[in-house]
Amino acid sequence: MSIKVIVAGIALECDADPVFERALQLAQMHDARLILVHVLENLLLVEDDIGAWSSLATLRQTLEDNAREHIALLLAGQNRQNVDVVVDHGRAHECIEAVALARDADLLVIGPGNPATLRERLFGSTADRLTRSGRVAVLVARASPEGPYSRVTVAMDLSLSSRQALDKAVALTPASMFEIVHVIDLPLPFEQALLKAGTLAAEIETYRRSKAEAARGRLRALLIDGGLEGLISQIRIVEGAPAEIVAGLSHDVTRDLLVLGSHGRNVVTRALLGSVARRALHNATRDILVVAAT
Repeated sequence: MSIKVIVAGIALECDADPVFERALQLAQMHDARLILVHVLENLLLVEDDIGAWSSLATLRQTLEDNAREHIALLLAGQNRQNVDVVVDHGRAHECIEAVALARDADLLVIGPGNPATLRERLFGSTADRLTRSGRVAVLVARASPEGPYSRVTVAMDLSLSSRQALDKAVALTPASMFEIVHVIDLPLPFEQALLKAGTLAAEIETYRRSKAEAARGRLRALLIDGGLEGLISQIRIVEGAPAEIVAGLSHDVTRDLLVLGSHGRNVVTRALLGSVARRALHNATRDILVVAAT
């Protein structure tokens, strides 16, 4: 799995853009083509208020020219041979995804976004929508990079998407130190029901340990099957609610990147992991890579 094409959705709202900087760093690292996409969403707000289409065309051209000038400043001093610039207008998630699909992108880099309008609060930010779509692996960049990723945690649930998320992470940053985290969830109501049924605490503990060991064994098999035997020693089994554990991982300053699969093996798991991924995206302080099963 190689990284040949990277699409970055850039906002141009400030001089330091973590999305642009991380995308450029990864493109240079992989000698990949970088496509920078800026979407003029505000044109949607004024289209109905401008009677003369010539006036709208003039406004659009002015905004496009300003955006391209800004992007040129960002690229000053950089080798632009492998960089394309796209300026479009419309809904950001639709425009960015359309470019990513048309260019067969291996990775889409975007910012976390902050739902500011009623539409975004109802339907989610650009980051929400693109990660839910799952048609391209999405890297949500929060902070300007100090260098390549060095410490990566992959939250694995034994689903196809989490396996593909691990493969994508290894391809993206092969020199990093990896940690594989799997969450064992033994809900309190279930445990209480066992106790009421007369199950001894020791038997519940034995069940908990056997569940953890079974998960470890399946993770070992997945890693061996993927030629990643070197990561077996980095498996960590933790117990708790997946959403709480992943939220904690997304805040941990000891890691640079958290990697998630966005869908599970069945309807229930997909719903659970969808909420887990979305909570992590909203509350994280670290960069997050979200990969859906293909």
